[in-house]
Amino acid sequence: MRGRPSEEDPLLSLHTFSLEGCHYAVQGSSGFPFELDGPVSRALAELREAAAGPGPVLGRWPPSSVSPALLAELEKVRERALRYAEGGKRLRWQEAHQRSPRSLELCLCATFRCNLACRYCFVRLSSGDRRDAKADMTFETARAAIEFALGKLESPTRELVVSFGHTGEPLLAKELYEKIGSYAQRREAETGRRIAYGMAATNLTLARSGKLPKLSWPTISLDGPREVHDRCRTTPAGLGTYDAVVSSLKMLLATASAEAAGANVVATVTARSTDIKAIFLHLASLGAPFVSLYPVRLPPGSELAITEAAASELLAGYDDLLRHLLTVDGTRLLQYLKCMVHSQDYFGRHLLRVAGNHRVRRRCDAGVGMLAVTPDGELFPCPELAALGRMGMGSIQEGLDEQVVTYLESRSVWDLETCAACWARLLCGGDCLSNRAMYEPFGAPPDPGMCAFTRGLVERAIHLVARLREAHPEVLSAVLQSRARWLTDTEPAGADVEPPSDNGD
Repeated sequence: MRGRPSEEDPLLSLHTFSLEGCHYAVQGSSGFPFELDGPVSRALAELREAAAGPGPVLGRWPPSSVSPALLAELEKVRERALRYAEGGKRLRWQEAHQRSPRSLELCLCATFRCNLACRYCFVRLSSGDRRDAKADMTFETARAAIEFALGKLESPTRELVVSFGHTGEPLLAKELYEKIGSYAQRREAETGRRIAYGMAATNLTLARSGKLPKLSWPTISLDGPREVHDRCRTTPAGLGTYDAVVSSLKMLLATASAEAAGANVVATVTARSTDIKAIFLHLASLGAPFVSLYPVRLPPGSELAITEAAASELLAGYDDLLRHLLTVDGTRLLQYLKCMVHSQDYFGRHLLRVAGNHRVRRRCDAGVGMLAVTPDGELFPCPELAALGRMGMGSIQEGLDEQVVTYLESRSVWDLETCAACWARLLCGGDCLSNRAMYEPFGAPPDPGMCAFTRGLVERAIHLVARLREAHPEVLSAVLQSRARWLTDTEPAGADVEPPSDNGD
């Protein structure tokens, strides 16, 4: 080893953590993780503690007991950290050379009406409660929005994804949904562009009253077992809806249709959804091919908001789930991971990024590869911001506000002051814009609870990927192969980057 650490030593740039007796480090400027053995992990912890104290590091290090073998191992870690830091420099691409999004998602916020009164609904909790502020979207507005979006596609090879719903219950506007679908299909044939169309999300409670419409990529809101679901997802009269949702879901899955093959059951995770293992296993047992757990978006101070204390409890719940996953046989493990590992699951997306060496420079494509349209044609970066009435981007009638567009296109974790020192920034992408919109003043620093929760999930993704590579490499390979299109088609959020060579370390 080149002597004791300097004040700028790359060892000091490493984030280290331990889970279930395993030790890891992450090089912060590149986001590349690697495993450590116990003595090296403890030595790095002593070094970090020394660096945090008064006076120069050189006067307080090496650790209390340092053998030549340990010094040699620390030198290897230092060299690895240097290589990964160089990889981090390569990751900071020139913005002008980045490819624009391969697809554009047009979110038609067709209705603000809903037949339920969920406790955490961001439409109900937004300023002014916009449920009654706008009539449903007309077909003419929807058609104009699709033509506006087609005009934004730079090449015939790019895809327009039109999603319907988002800010209300889409089955309340079933006829409009089907009419827009017919129009999108006709325009796809006329323009030669790929136009995908489907329903964003539904509580599915109205499905029993008639035949289901064609639900491309159907996303069904279901928070877990009956006692969890009925705690928040109720009718205006306060009645639980679990039985109605599950009944309709089973009807959908029994059809053996393309809709059933793409069904995604989504649970909203709140501060009280701490039994993550029970929630996931229950939803997976219902037979839907995809299960998503996604954190609630609520203003600070809300009872169900994810605070730092709640984040700690939720992460303990994920620890229980991961322990269970690593004890089941390979066939069952593959089934569970295929349910979980996809871009709509908040933990699954981090698993994909870690396992696929995928890095992200912003949280999502809001306002860049995604536009939300309200019933009167207003444009917003995403449906949540449309519901909140924050960060308007213009309208389909008058065009986009180029100042807002420029800001969103240039927004990157490299430049966000609150993210600059975070070791997880390239695996996270920064805080959700709509989450920040719930703070006052608008655009206040990221939610500390969500930051703690996200960093904890990234650590658990690193741990699970490492253990799968060790004990179930064939399962991990099969999962990544089934998600290969996601890893290549998510260019707008980041870039696939190979880590620097380990040179046999």
